[in-house]
Amino acid sequence: MNVNLAYTLPVPNGIYMMHFTTIEKFFSASDFVIFFGLLFFYVGCGLLIFWVCNGKKLRGIAVKFNGIVPPFIGLPTSLFALTAALLGVSVWQNFQSHVDAVSAESRAISAFIQLNEAIPSLRDKGLIAEARAYARSAVEIEWPLIISNHSRSSETEQSIIRLLTKTAEVATQTDIPPVIAQTLMRSIQSISDTRNLRLELLNLRPDPIRWVCVLLLGLMVQLSVAAVHLDKPRPMALSLILATLSITFILGLIGLSVQTHTGEVSISNEPLKILMLK
Repeated sequence: MNVNLAYTLPVPNGIYMMHFTTIEKFFSASDFVIFFGLLFFYVGCGLLIFWVCNGKKLRGIAVKFNGIVPPFIGLPTSLFALTAALLGVSVWQNFQSHVDAVSAESRAISAFIQLNEAIPSLRDKGLIAEARAYARSAVEIEWPLIISNHSRSSETEQSIIRLLTKTAEVATQTDIPPVIAQTLMRSIQSISDTRNLRLELLNLRPDPIRWVCVLLLGLMVQLSVAAVHLDKPRPMALSLILATLSITFILGLIGLSVQTHTGEVSISNEPLKILMLK
């Protein structure tokens, strides 16, 4: 499982840190806020650019820059596309890491249960019921907490501790062969490791500097579109509309995948839920 841990960079200036925190909070909001926030920002920038280029007071200054050839658009557009693609890969890779972590934990619990069901000396030790109780707690108690404030549940933590403790006690009993005891301990350790990984992934966020760069490059695309249409207001307006919608859709699609547990694009707890229902 590939997990990108190279995320946040230290920012020396408190004002910059405040801006980066604002960006993080924005992309932690609901799908509606993210999409329409981006649309509002770029529509506002587009209207401002159009007004500066075609307003009576500033028109004379703007036309002095007339003559920029259309191929110039290719530079900022290519840089925006490349930066957005890199950001999208990072966001979607982390989203997939969350999906893989949930699936890995589900497989670890399932393997633990199957091990206890397959070996007669373990079948009546109560470990199967404890494992299902942990899966139930993870789905019904901890998952809602993760959705609301990205925090782990102390009750679910106690449930995994009880499972670990009871497994260790069973593994040390005299009627359990050493080979089975070692297999049992490896199996429970796998559950603990996959749970820790799933929770650690909650702290991962895209580097705010990447968002700042891609947002500014989107603005540069709008400026470039306007620059090659300084003598044609109507084509400029249409080009700005198309560029604004394209930028909004691309960044909106990326932004919708930042929050892994909420929104239309979110991971499912179904792999864990299946275990608690068996």
